[in-house]
Amino acid sequence: MAPVRGCLAVVAVALVVVVTACSSDDRAPAPVSRPSVSEVTPQVTSATDLSPAAAPSSRSAASSSRPSRSPSRDTSPKAAPGSASPAAQPVITAGQVFAFIESVDVAKSTVTYDQAQFLTGDAAQKAAAEDKAEGGDYYVRNVNTLLRTVPVAPKATIYGSIGLAEQVELTPKTLEDLRFYADLDQSAGTPFWLTVNDNGQITRIEEQ
Repeated sequence: MAPVRGCLAVVAVALVVVVTACSSDDRAPAPVSRPSVSEVTPQVTSATDLSPAAAPSSRSAASSSRPSRSPSRDTSPKAAPGSASPAAQPVITAGQVFAFIESVDVAKSTVTYDQAQFLTGDAAQKAAAEDKAEGGDYYVRNVNTLLRTVPVAPKATIYGSIGLAEQVELTPKTLEDLRFYADLDQSAGTPFWLTVNDNGQITRIEEQ
């Protein structure tokens, strides 16, 4: 009977262990399912997603409403209201020119004159008849008062007589002498012969 009791005791102990294990499994909490490392890795946004195009539309609207930094300007020249177009430049005649000197600028070495015509013989008679004026052996025709300003050559010669030099014979004078005489009222009717070269410079001034 002793061996049988021993076997029964072993079986009883085994049943207790099995029952205890089962009861402990019922009370233990269910294991928590944790995500793997790959499941919790943050998603990195690409640079394309961060471009200005993804910005709010209000910002785009605000930037488009800004004025341009370099507004276009009309830089074409415009004539002043009521201003006349520039007059045509007078033609400078080369050769001997019959003229009345209006002014002399010594600093700039220029002479301003009113060009006229000194006619003789039949040409003088014809011109006087056309102008309904009294003619003679010569006739001075001045159809306009257009003034010409011409430079004087550095080595130009100037000769005066009764008016400029107060001498009957031609007398050498300077440009300063001519300027002084041109400023006098009595010089208004004194004619001069001017010799103008092909470069448009006066090379000789001679009182008539």
